[in-house]
Parts: sequence; structure tokens; C-alpha cells
Amino acid sequence: MSNRHNLQTHQSLPAGLHTADYFQKTKALRNGRTTWSPRVWVLLFLGALVLVLVMMGPLNARAAQQYHYAVTAETGAAVRVDMPVDAPLDLTSYLFGLAGTLDPATLQVVEVDTAGIVLNPSVRFQFDAAADFDAATNIVGNLVFVMNDTTPAMSTRHYRVLFDVVGACGDCPPAPAVAVPTTVDSLVYENQMTYLVNTPRADYYYQKDGAGLASLIDNDGQDWISFHDISGSRSGGEYRGMPNLVFVEGQSSDSFFHPGFDNASSTLVNHGPLKVTVRSVTNDGANEWIVHWEFYQAFARMTVDQVGSSNGGNYWFLYEGTPGGLLDPGDMVVRSDGTVSSAYDNNDKWEMALADPQWLYFHDTAASRYLYLSDDMGDASLDQYHSMGLSGAPGPNMTVFGFGRVLSNSPNSLFPRISGTSRTFTIGFGEDNTAATAEISGAYLPLLVSVGEPVSDVSAVGDNLPRGLNLNQNYPNPFNPATTISFSLAQAGAVNLSVYDTAGRLVRTLVSESLTSGPHAILWNGQDESGRMVASGIYLYRLATPDHTLGGKMTLVE
Repeated sequence: MSNRHNLQTHQSLPAGLHTADYFQKTKALRNGRTTWSPRVWVLLFLGALVLVLVMMGPLNARAAQQYHYAVTAETGAAVRVDMPVDAPLDLTSYLFGLAGTLDPATLQVVEVDTAGIVLNPSVRFQFDAAADFDAATNIVGNLVFVMNDTTPAMSTRHYRVLFDVVGACGDCPPAPAVAVPTTVDSLVYENQMTYLVNTPRADYYYQKDGAGLASLIDNDGQDWISFHDISGSRSGGEYRGMPNLVFVEGQSSDSFFHPGFDNASSTLVNHGPLKVTVRSVTNDGANEWIVHWEFYQAFARMTVDQVGSSNGGNYWFLYEGTPGGLLDPGDMVVRSDGTVSSAYDNNDKWEMALADPQWLYFHDTAASRYLYLSDDMGDASLDQYHSMGLSGAPGPNMTVFGFGRVLSNSPNSLFPRISGTSRTFTIGFGEDNTAATAEISGAYLPLLVSVGEPVSDVSAVGDNLPRGLNLNQNYPNPFNPATTISFSLAQAGAVNLSVYDTAGRLVRTLVSESLTSGPHAILWNGQDESGRMVASGIYLYRLATPDHTLGGKMTLVE
């Protein structure tokens, strides 16, 4: 070993006990004479305790989860900004084989690079348990976490989901807080019980029995739908809403998913700081339609889960509302191909099968904000847009747009054209219409999410690490001025242990040599390669062997 390594390893003798005293007392023990003083006994005990603590880390329940699995998220052709990731979780078979019971409080999501180095140890997430979840027999659900900041197109980000069983990880970190969480409340709104879902970009008023959005309010308090339960108000109130999915003229009992209706039931399935899920089912068992809504922080998505018999199972997705809360002469509708139509002029209308990608947005001329609607899968059915005036009043009153709908002067104008289940439709507010194409694509285009198999007895951030290769959290942490980094090698070989700043610059190489298998403990005195004391802050440490790389994060405090 080098002198550097010898200087930085832990002491093997208790502090205060000289070598001569040690051998004298040892010889006395061998001769059967226990002449050690109480002071020496105390020093020996404390020294042994220090040795154990250095080698094992803090004395508490294990401070790191012993199980994890990998999740990768590929962006595809779209740039993503704070994109939510849905990753299915099913640990039933794995933990059944270990006779373990999942402790959901131990769940943690960390982001790593391709070498396994931790980039973010506190990724925001929530765990949505399945309706029949059981921590011992049916460990199934969905993990929602945020791919934070901007992620370029055609790139991949790597995550580890850490977890443990009940009673095994008493010091696991709690889920990180979300600065502006999504919340849900229940209240009476326009004469019906309603879920109010508050997100950072919009307030959604979703009526429970009508199973439709009655209001969609932006951050300036403007309602882009403005449904009012007033008979005879027509486009001034009662016609407004979303999605008006199922409509049969003259047969209200066979028409569903519109505010003001009362022939469906809605249930709050899951709710957390990143996502709220609502499921709606029509009350006619012989004509049962099912949809569910997912309200994320930046957009909402509706999925058609089951179709009934109305219209032979066909439907449309209809927006009836007012851009910016009040129609102005400059308000516009912009299609994905760049075509602009007036949202104010009743004569500016169209009917066509939108070219892929099938989305458009409504732009309020008073601001750069816009509301976009996307038929995420797209099809060859006709779509239409027109502005609708209030009878007896001058000027237009609301806009009407429908995926799978035609104009009123077309044959079978009230017969919907969309069919099939698992179809999704995305809506959301954007704050800068000049960047609409990129933002809309980043919301509605799916991510490619891959979930790996759980593994155990390895570092929380490693892949397929051999048994016995482990890097512990430095101790103490935070620290000043020194801390110990302990690790265990599965086999003898070349090792590099180095400290870096958060920008990836090398601060200090602690070990760069061949070490024996087994445990090792290295002291870092807080100095850089030149022997200068580094500034307080966060530092990264990396343990590299020829086959694997592990990493951790530590904090030097003043």
C-alpha cells in the first residue's frame, strides 16, 4: 500500500493507548494476570466501538434500502420539460420469494447516469397503489415521478426505484416535497357535486354525476369553459363543457359525459402531489361507458376505457367554451399544420380530417397563453371547428371544436366518428404560443418507459454488482472537517476512490491502487490535491473498479 493509503485508513489502536502499553497488557493477559486499569478497559472498548462504527456506518436501522430496480425513460422525438413518468410497479412475485412485506414508506427514486453515479438522490414521486393492493400478497400499483428540467429529444434518462420490507429500513428518507402540489377537493359547483383539481397551471371543475368539465380556469382567473346550469341559456351556459363524449339527439338517457348530466358516477381513484386520477362510469349497466382522467401538473389526459351501445360505440371529443373567458376579435384557432382560423368570426369554420399530428390550440389575443387539445392517436375521421353565437345577441358567444365531429350542415351532423378503446385525448395550457409546437409535442407524445427486474444484496445505484461489492454512505454526514468513506470489495483488484465537486471536477484522489477483498475505510480530511481545505458545500465521491462504478454524495458544513 502507498503512504497515502496508510495515512488515510482508520487507526487500529484505541486513541490514548500507546503501543508499549498495549503489548505489556497483552502479555499480562497471556500470563493470566488481568492487571489492566479501568481506564484502559474503557479505552479498549471505545476503540473497538469506533472501529465497528467506521466499518459499518451509523448504528441504526439500515440507512439504505436493500432492493431496487431500474427504470429508463426515452424521450423520443420531443423535447420534454418537467415531464411526468408513469412506471408500473409489481413486486408481488419478487417479495413473495423473500417472504417480505413491502413498506411503501421506503420507496425512493434516484436518478443515475449510465455508470451508476447518482445525479439526483431525491426525485419527486408519488406511489399510486392499485385498488386491490396488499403489501404482502398483491404489491401492485403505479409510480409517478418527474423527469425534471429540460430533456432533449432522442435521449434517455436512468432511474433507480429503491424499496425495502417492513422493519428493515428505519432511516430511509421520506418522499421529497413538491413545491406546488396538485390538490383535489369536493364541493357543490353549478348545482352538482364536483371535484376541484388545483394544479400549477389550471383549476379543473369536474362534475361527478355529469362526468364532464364545467370550468377550466387559468392562472389569471379566466374560465375557458364557463358552463352554467341555466335552462335555455344554450351557448351562453348550458351547452358549454368537455368532453361531451356521447350524444344521441333526443335521447338524454343515452348521452353521457357532459356537465349538467346526472347519469354517471365518478370516483377519485388516486391523488397525490403530482397526479390526480378520476374514473367515471355511466349508470346504465346495459349501456356502460367508462373513462378516466389523469390530472398532472401541466396538463390533463382522458382515456376511453370502455364503450357502450350508444351510436354503435362511436363518440367524439368536444370542446365548447371561450378562449380567455371572453371572445375578442383577435382570438384565434391554430392547427398543427400552422393554419390559423378566427375564433371570433362565425363565418370562419372548417371541417376536415386533421393531418397528423392531430392537435390545435386556442389563443387568447389578450395574452400569450393558449389552450391546446390533442387527439393523441389520431385517425382518418372528420374533425370540425365553428364559432357559435348566442341567439338574440350580437356577435359570437362560444367556440365549438370536435375531434370526430362534422359541421351542422353536413349529413348525419350529430353522429360521432371516433371508435375504439384506449384512445387518449390531452388538454393543457401553454404560456407562450410561440413555443406551442414543442410544448404540445412534449406533453402528448408518449415516453418509452422500461422497467427492469428487482435485484437485492447490491448497492442501491449499481447494476448486477457481485455479492460483497458495496459503497456505504460516508460517516459522519454532514461533516467538518473530516469524514470516513467505507466500502467492501468482492475481490482483490484495482480501485479508484475520488472526490468531485458538483460540476464534476476532481477535488481529491483518495485511493488509486490495488486493494485486497473485504472491507476498507478511507478518511478524507476535507482537503484538495494541493492540501488546501475545500469550501463548505456538496461533494460527490466515486468508487470505481474495473467492472463497476458506485457513487455517493456528502456535505461539508462550516
